Amino acid sequence: MNHPPPNIKLYLAIFATLMLLTGVTVLVSYWHLPPAAAITLGLAIATVKVGLVAAFFMHLKGERVLIYGLLGVTLFFMALLFIL
Repeated sequence: MNHPPPNIKLYLAIFATLMLLTGVTVLVSYWHLPPAAAITLGLAIATVKVGLVAAFFMHLKGERVLIYGLLGVTLFFMALLFIL
């Protein structure tokens, strides 16, 4: 099978973005926000980071609909466990 070469510049840009978001997370921790706001902001940043990792490093960006369906079921059960 003949695969296209990886786009190194894209991977480095994603890596730089992840490092930047990690720095933002650390900076936000020093802002002394109310607990609910701090947790919400931290989870929002973490969600963006998870999305970047899943889309690019786990190659989910170009997958079929079945993969997204399975991912949705997984996220549903994860949310259910958090609620419990």
